[in-house]
Amino acid sequence: MPDRARSTGSAVTPTREPADPRPLSVEDFENDPSSTARLITDYVGSTGTRYSADPIWADAVRCNGLVVGAGATTPGCAAGPALRSLAQALGVIGGDGDPKGNRAISAYTNGGAPGADKVQLETVAPVPVDVANRFVTFSVDTVAANCSAPDDPLLSFSLLDGDVETPVSDTPINPCLDPDLEEFVVDGHTIRGGTVASKGALLFSGTELGVRLRNLQGGGAGNDGAFDNVRVVDATPQADLSLPAAAVVGDVVDLVLDVTNTSEAGAKPGWSFAQTLPDGLTVASSGEATSTCSSADVTAPSGADAIRVQADFAEGDVACRVVVPVLASASGSHVVAASQSTLSGLLPAVDRTIAVDPEAASIDTRLDARLDDVAEGGAAGVADVGDRLTWVQTVVNVGNAPVHDLASTRRGMSCDATDLPVGARASCTSPTYLVDQEAVDEGGPLTATVRAGAVSRLGIVLSTDEARAEVPVTDPAGSVGIVSSVTVRDADGADRTGEDARPGDVVDARYTLTNQGTVTLTDVALQVVDGLPQVGRAGAADESGAAIDTDCEGERLVPGDSFDCIIAPQTIVEDDLGSPLMWLSATATGFRPDGTLVQAPRASDPIGLVKPAPALSATAVVTKAGGRVNEIAVGDAWRGRVRVVNTGNVEVSGLWASGFTCDVDRLGLGRATHCTSAPSIVTSADARTGRVTVSATVRGVDRWGSRVTATSSAEASVPGEAVAPAQAAPVAAALAFTGSPLGLSAIGLGVLLSAAGARAVVAARRRPGVDASDG
Repeated sequence: MPDRARSTGSAVTPTREPADPRPLSVEDFENDPSSTARLITDYVGSTGTRYSADPIWADAVRCNGLVVGAGATTPGCAAGPALRSLAQALGVIGGDGDPKGNRAISAYTNGGAPGADKVQLETVAPVPVDVANRFVTFSVDTVAANCSAPDDPLLSFSLLDGDVETPVSDTPINPCLDPDLEEFVVDGHTIRGGTVASKGALLFSGTELGVRLRNLQGGGAGNDGAFDNVRVVDATPQADLSLPAAAVVGDVVDLVLDVTNTSEAGAKPGWSFAQTLPDGLTVASSGEATSTCSSADVTAPSGADAIRVQADFAEGDVACRVVVPVLASASGSHVVAASQSTLSGLLPAVDRTIAVDPEAASIDTRLDARLDDVAEGGAAGVADVGDRLTWVQTVVNVGNAPVHDLASTRRGMSCDATDLPVGARASCTSPTYLVDQEAVDEGGPLTATVRAGAVSRLGIVLSTDEARAEVPVTDPAGSVGIVSSVTVRDADGADRTGEDARPGDVVDARYTLTNQGTVTLTDVALQVVDGLPQVGRAGAADESGAAIDTDCEGERLVPGDSFDCIIAPQTIVEDDLGSPLMWLSATATGFRPDGTLVQAPRASDPIGLVKPAPALSATAVVTKAGGRVNEIAVGDAWRGRVRVVNTGNVEVSGLWASGFTCDVDRLGLGRATHCTSAPSIVTSADARTGRVTVSATVRGVDRWGSRVTATSSAEASVPGEAVAPAQAAPVAAALAFTGSPLGLSAIGLGVLLSAAGARAVVAARRRPGVDASDG
């Protein structure tokens, strides 16, 4: 630290009440029992002290230099009553029990101006004092009259050391203007006065000194007064030392020197103080000495075991302070002893003791979590995705010494202080983390551990125990929501949703899977089966039906996210119509991060199916030679043919019609077939009725055993004209042409012939000139 102090230039409140200067000698001018006032040059004090004065100030006619009391006469002085009033006022000021009996020295300048800077009082021989390095000054009880006149008394004391005169102050005493003096009225005379000390003092060492009092006022218009109780006083300021009662090795503490002036606050130049420090205390290298003292010169080099201060008190200074930082370098009880002080112009301080403890540096830490609940719907204090988390570490100096280089062991922590005084705390904060899905998936709680480190003043590396904090995370709930959308279209793509589905219609389904939980789900897959009743038409859905392919599986879903799955189109077939409903039964599964299987509630969508309605239509016709005819002749060969159409919504099997042979046994939806009868020959009997008739009832069953029939009939007209027997031979040929066996019974042959004859007649009539053998 610098050798010289930095001046703070600020006033200091004294640490003690300023003391009054201590009298070394007092002259009260009471050693004169005479009733007649005598000149000061004739007065002998009680200790044998004699006094002199310049002639103008020892002149009875001018009323100067008379030792006057209240009952004393003043030969030659015309202002005797005024002098006696002044002496009485001084008796009041001096605290005499009988002020009227008080004696004082007059200075009334009756009869003209005395001249400036003349001696009013001087000791003929030195006064014994016996002081060393003390500030000595003078005080006096003084009064003045006629202060309204222009010339005020101006009293100035000087110290005589042999032939050397030294004024103690640059400021003379003016009883008319001194603000600390009072006003008295004695015997009608207005008097102002009091006890006044010089506004300065001289540093003096010796056993004796002389006193000289001058009046610097040269005028006589006013300058009227008296004085009493001339004192030589010790006005040495008081030194006081202070420092903390306790410290720790390594502490830098303030050694404070407070210097308090005496009550008159006079100027005291050149006082000094030197102090040797005890072992264990040295001037600190950090900080600097400061002083509020005038013209202070502080010598306190870094590492020194002593300090020295030299300074002044300017007039009006009440107190000042010097502060020197010292280092407590060793433990123990250390005394800053007055016996180790060297003072000049100061009264010694008392001993001061400081107890220095060994360093016991220690820090402690705590870790807390600061969670900003941002996510909606989350519980307070529970981490949800989107919340902001900050770790806050508090470090406290719980030892007896400051520490430095404070740091957190957790990466990214930033501390608001790295130096910690005793009892102080620092706050370290982490970056703010956004709670993400991964943190919630791990299941929590979110935890952090941390230590704190620092270095003591003695270089000891400190470390705290581990601190831990945790924040619970939202419960790891896994849930899959499933929403289905099922539509039905016909084979041409027309929408039939809401209508009962028919065979050939196509069912499409879209499933939206949503993670409704709080954790990520993996391997999310959709399972769909087509459920058909197994018992009757009103049975429940069979959830163990055939699996349907979907376009998604093994997906990953974070909470709130969704994706769509589409099943392979399902075509309604006839077998499905055994139930009024077809069911699409779907569920979804996934796995929580901990491996737990999560399954969505089953979504079952019914699809209405048309009711099986087997139906056939039949249309009969009469055919000849494979073609339909409306008219036919006797003898013509003809067949009945029925066109059968499946007009229902299911397949019909077991097609059968009595007397007919059907082309197929099974007829699908909208399909048609033919059933044909055995051949017949138009007979004369047919001619007589005028027609041949074909009538057919077609029967069949659906796959569930329900029977269905269709009936149709048709006829062809037969002309009714008779045919000659001779023309029957061609018919027989015709019969032979048919390949009928020749061994027919007579009756059968008769029927056939009759039919042939009728045919021949018809042919002969429709086609004249045609041979019957052409039939």
